[in-house]
Amino acid sequence: MKQEKIGKEAYDEALKDIEKDKKNEIKNIIKATLKKKLEIDAQISKLQKKKKILNQDLENFKKGRLDLIEERQKIDKLAKEVSVVKVEKIIEKHYHHDRPWFEPYKITWVEPYVYVDSGTIDYSNTAISTITTCGSTMNSDFNAVGSDFHFYSSGTYDINDKIINL
Repeated sequence: MKQEKIGKEAYDEALKDIEKDKKNEIKNIIKATLKKKLEIDAQISKLQKKKKILNQDLENFKKGRLDLIEERQKIDKLAKEVSVVKVEKIIEKHYHHDRPWFEPYKITWVEPYVYVDSGTIDYSNTAISTITTCGSTMNSDFNAVGSDFHFYSSGTYDINDKIINL
């Protein structure tokens, strides 16, 4: 009788251990899933910040406010990394306007690519200062004022078979 009781207790403890192991395994799966979800949430958050910066750049280009882009790039390291161009004010002592969209700026391509009608071409493995595409020459940097962007940025753009109106 005593051995039956010991055997039954051992059996019950073994079942409890198996159930405990199973419970721990399930907890580990849940923890790993939550960890991966948090990592993805962090990536989404960073992508949303990048998208917000690019949307702000587009809005500032449409309004001709290169000064706001330059300021954002000076203050925010992420904005400097995300923007496709670097905007720098050209300082001239005798040349000052009270309206920021008439101030001259130097615009420099940050990314080593240029958008063409057929898609994006990556020139990251070559050093090219002038790129000719679709019959036009695009320099690595140029000078412009905000009103240039204000006048020439609006329109309809076909990007990867998606129509975007600015």
